[in-house]
Amino acid sequence: MITAILARRRILLAKKSGGAPDMVLLINSPNAGDFSVTTSYGTFTAAKVSDYQYFGTTVTHKLSISDVTFSTGIIISDNSTVRGLFVGVESWGTSNTYITTQALFNSCTNLRGIPSSWVGLGAVTNASEMFWGCTSLTSIPSSWEGLGGLTNSTSMFRECTSLTSIPSSWEGLGELTTALGMFSRCSSLTNCGTIFTGLAWATNVGSLFYRCTGMLGDIHALYVYLSTKPIAVSEYSYCFGSCTQAVGYGSIPASWK
Repeated sequence: MITAILARRRILLAKKSGGAPDMVLLINSPNAGDFSVTTSYGTFTAAKVSDYQYFGTTVTHKLSISDVTFSTGIIISDNSTVRGLFVGVESWGTSNTYITTQALFNSCTNLRGIPSSWVGLGAVTNASEMFWGCTSLTSIPSSWEGLGGLTNSTSMFRECTSLTSIPSSWEGLGELTTALGMFSRCSSLTNCGTIFTGLAWATNVGSLFYRCTGMLGDIHALYVYLSTKPIAVSEYSYCFGSCTQAVGYGSIPASWK
């Protein structure tokens, strides 16, 4: 109880003093009060809040993570039970070191939602595998703005099988070079965007939409852009593999499938 009180007091003091906000994770748990959650980055207090509905589930607690340095390839927890607690991200915060978020929420199968923007992640260069296997994630921000430093998005949303759409414009990803498997096996995804110039620096788009079997968008338009832009794409195998329902699939060379 003392730990919980101190944790809440620290949060309140930070807000009053203008301190940098924390990353806030939303939790669904049967615990009646505050409880401790051990993550790969330390033990934090999940504070009880009034229950409210969130993407088809109930949020019962909020957990604030602050003053940590995220490590390459280390997920939020190696414990599947702990990963199962997280149903959303309320805020990315700014009090943590965000150069890499690789695999951070990998296999958080109950994660349903994230903030409506990427603000706070501007220094991230590597977000590979960040949401791999988040099978309950239904939506992402409507813009890529806020990820201006991102260079590697390999498998960022791989196997997010409930994700239905992505932003219509790829603007905001001006530094991105590697998008290997970024949306691979997102079987519910229906669109591929309509403004592609944000991919101007991309050189690796292999398996970008591989096995996105629900794809209905104009992938031929994307193919034309990727195959003719001044900075050549060097890896494109399986980029549109199995997107058989998409517009223009039959006109795309086999080497891109």
